[in-house]
Amino acid sequence: MCGRFFIDLDYEALLERYGIGTPHIPLQYYQGDISPGREILYTDGSAMKQLMWGSETSFSKKRLINVRSETLFSKPFYRSFEPRIVYASGYYEWHQVTKAKTQIMTEEHFMAMAAIEMRLENEPFLLVLTKEATDNIRDIHTRMPVILKENQQLPWVEEKKLALDNHYNLLTNVMSDVQLSFL
Repeated sequence: MCGRFFIDLDYEALLERYGIGTPHIPLQYYQGDISPGREILYTDGSAMKQLMWGSETSFSKKRLINVRSETLFSKPFYRSFEPRIVYASGYYEWHQVTKAKTQIMTEEHFMAMAAIEMRLENEPFLLVLTKEATDNIRDIHTRMPVILKENQQLPWVEEKKLALDNHYNLLTNVMSDVQLSFL
């Protein structure tokens, strides 16, 4: 589901690794646990930026922080979005039954989560995309973030208004061979 993630990344190495330009504004780079309602580091493919994770809405009692990738293209609320990437070292899941917190990460301790930027009452915010959990996660939780492989990251953010079919096809083909570990 992704209700909290953590960052233990070298900011300069991140910029260098992806050839992302330096920020246009000074960023307060957070390390450690990141919870909804905080500004988070993301990229639009050209520069690193910050934006609030999630938003309060009139139609939900809970803060909106995630969006199901399967319904992204069918719900009218999500018709106008900009694709983004949120970088993290890993994320937390709470076991559906025991409620035990599990830290989930890739072998590299680095992941690029698909996200979207939206506006509500002219205020921009980010939502992390989720998908049905893979077999190795399903015992812990039924949902997980959409984690983009390196060759999927640029296509996700490259064109601001990429055809919906291209985004949909990309989302349906992610996460097939990324190995996750648990702590």
